[in-house]
Amino acid sequence: MRKVNGLKTLYFPEMPTSCFIDGERYDFDASIAASVQTLCNTTEQTAKELEVLMEDKVFGQLLIDWVNLGYWHFE
Repeated sequence: MRKVNGLKTLYFPEMPTSCFIDGERYDFDASIAASVQTLCNTTEQTAKELEVLMEDKVFGQLLIDWVNLGYWHFE
């Protein structure tokens, strides 16, 4: 899975339950902060990395929402 070219994602450790994607602020549960940080700070996830991230159902639903918004895509 890859980030769409030119997509800006920001995760600030000082704001551990928020991130910014394409200028929009998204709030999420603290339990998935590490997964969101990983997603925001990389441009590509392998199938194996994605499998680990998707083990958390809360994160999985959020990622599905972001994929449906066109922020990430599968190659």
